[in-house]
Amino acid sequence: MTGVILRGAACALLAISGLGGATAWAGPSSLPLAVRQQALRSTVYISATGCADGTTRSGTGFALSTAGRIVTAHHVVGGCSAIIVRYEETATAGSSSSHAATIRRVLPRGDLALLEVPDPPAIPALRLAPPPPDKDGTFSGLGYQNAQMSGSDLTVTFASGKSQLKNILTPALLVELQGIGSPVDVEQTVLRFNAPLEPGMSGGPIIDGHGEVIGIVAGGLKAGAAPASWGWPSEWVNQLLASAAPVNAPVNLSESYFTLSDLERAHADTVSNRRIQCGDLSFRDVGVRNFDEVARGADDFARVQYLAGLSRLDPQELSALRFHVWRHEGSGATALVPEGYELARVAGVCVARSDDGTFEQVFWGHAATYPNEIQAAAVQFERQVMLPRVPNFGFNVDPQLTTFMPNGIPGPQYRDNGLVFTRKGNVSPKQPWSGPSTPLTHSFETLIARGGTFLGAGTINHTEDPMLQSCLMGGGLREDRCRQAREHLKVWTHFIMATQLSTYPAY
Repeated sequence: MTGVILRGAACALLAISGLGGATAWAGPSSLPLAVRQQALRSTVYISATGCADGTTRSGTGFALSTAGRIVTAHHVVGGCSAIIVRYEETATAGSSSSHAATIRRVLPRGDLALLEVPDPPAIPALRLAPPPPDKDGTFSGLGYQNAQMSGSDLTVTFASGKSQLKNILTPALLVELQGIGSPVDVEQTVLRFNAPLEPGMSGGPIIDGHGEVIGIVAGGLKAGAAPASWGWPSEWVNQLLASAAPVNAPVNLSESYFTLSDLERAHADTVSNRRIQCGDLSFRDVGVRNFDEVARGADDFARVQYLAGLSRLDPQELSALRFHVWRHEGSGATALVPEGYELARVAGVCVARSDDGTFEQVFWGHAATYPNEIQAAAVQFERQVMLPRVPNFGFNVDPQLTTFMPNGIPGPQYRDNGLVFTRKGNVSPKQPWSGPSTPLTHSFETLIARGGTFLGAGTINHTEDPMLQSCLMGGGLREDRCRQAREHLKVWTHFIMATQLSTYPAY
């Protein structure tokens, strides 16, 4: 990430401008207690073994109409010979809550399956709500988050924008699903939400205030630092009940789906419950992911590929990069920190630094819904977080690290899911400019907003290695000196990628 420097007059601060599309998170669920308790009794945990691809899987399901008729996700049970349904709410001392189940119907294009349990316990069953759901309503998703029953239901509201599945998934996920021959129909209209659903909730019910099902939790796909999630409309259940598709067809999970071991790892990552306050937002440590995992969910995958080329790292070196993932549970705002660098709160800002102080990363979150609030938050981040750390911040734009609008001016990028972001690189002299030999500070930032929140992520290379350009261009320098310069670039790449991949989940 050496940066081509544009010489000339100092540039003004380039904050996000003209932004829109963010919607406030709905907050905690307001389901009536009796409705929630009954719905939980209808929600079951599903485990599957003997699967054709050798995986062990788990997910969520719910009893529909009768206690023994269970709706779940096809990718949880497809091609598996041993399926167990656990009625957790009925478990008592000395009695078993686990029952063997058989697949009776599947709807592969909608990733749905119907199970039958011969001798189910006496539990209430859910009903489908008459379509269509109220697009202005607030609903609750129930299920097993990271293989554990959620302590509370997850509140979801509908998001605006295009609702075809292909407009929700990242390009990398679409390519991978196509590569494994997935039958899921990405052209279909799905339910979009303003809150991320958790791994393990696939197949769970999404219910209204009356306890009726308006949708089924879908997804189960690894989309970077957070799972991709959406909902199948409840009327798809009627198509499932009438489907004549072969029930024994295997499902190839590939690397994009969560297996049971993935869910157990995710749960183990969250047991410590480490949290940190960055500005107004509280972030939870959700574990470590490698580059290949987080790159899947990039909001600008082409840019990630471009930066990978600039890094001069080979694919094995890139894949070996690992990141600590911190997530704001309300909006899904996700901050990535290079593994090996501890995140600490300093004067309200979250900061990670290298031991020698050369590299520094900062995060700051703020509640912001409307365009003027997002703009104000972006300006505040640059003035109060970046400026004190980078002398002459904004002196020169680094075009290799900056996103540009069609008119060639640095500015915001928009996504169909309501995401808006600006990414900017700057090269600043550490002292008054005195020519090419002036020491430089290199900085890069992500200014991004969605779901009623703004996240500012910045990374700073306080002392660029002066030999880096010459070494990369074959300047005839000593090999040991160039080895040091290339190591400097590798660490800088690690920080750059962490900031580039800090984003919001795909949903």
